[in-house]
Amino acid sequence: MNCTELLIGDHVVLRRGLDILDGMMKKLEDGERIEIADVKAVFKFLQVMVLVHGEERTLMAWIVDAFEARRVADLVSSSRRLSLILRKHIDKEDAVLCQLADNKHPETFLDLSRLERKYAHAARAVGQIASKGVGSTT
Repeated sequence: MNCTELLIGDHVVLRRGLDILDGMMKKLEDGERIEIADVKAVFKFLQVMVLVHGEERTLMAWIVDAFEARRVADLVSSSRRLSLILRKHIDKEDAVLCQLADNKHPETFLDLSRLERKYAHAARAVGQIASKGVGSTT
């Protein structure tokens, strides 16, 4: 597997994580509870995935701080912002990378499947809204 294929695979996995995060925020907005261990697992995953992006690192710190301080509105708005920024970044990179590689992506993080079943279904509508820029804070 070459570097381009690895990067495209990372994008697939990152999108899965963002779908889970969006689903968690949707549940919070709907007044539902989410499991703290699940939130921490997604935060750890996202922190690893966004190590190289400055603005995303800052947002991730705000998200963790809002979570620990139980500021739900800040948690939701910062999470939505991070999801929107990362999705736009991925889309830009993919536009270039798709010219260089085929679109066959192995599922590299099978452990995300459990969380996807719990949260990602709620995020599908949110992802469609986020990709249109609705509700973003600029």
